[in-house]
Amino acid sequence: GVSPQITSNKGYGRFLLDYRLNEIRNKYEETEVHLDTSQHKYKFFEKVGFKILQISKNGYGEGLDRYDMILMKNAKF
Repeated sequence: GVSPQITSNKGYGRFLLDYRLNEIRNKYEETEVHLDTSQHKYKFFEKVGFKILQISKNGYGEGLDRYDMILMKNAKF
């Protein structure tokens, strides 16, 4: 989801993402994780290890591109 400015750059998003990814890995070891995001947040997910599969120009609407991303099953995060 969208994080408000007040919580931005405090590590909450990374903490929540790590928690979710660990839960997924504990329950489904042999799975890839897919997500979609915008040009405003894709770098956050790249830092964790997600790779861009596809970029759809205006995929969410005018001026808002959709980035489809994947975290491979053997990726370390």
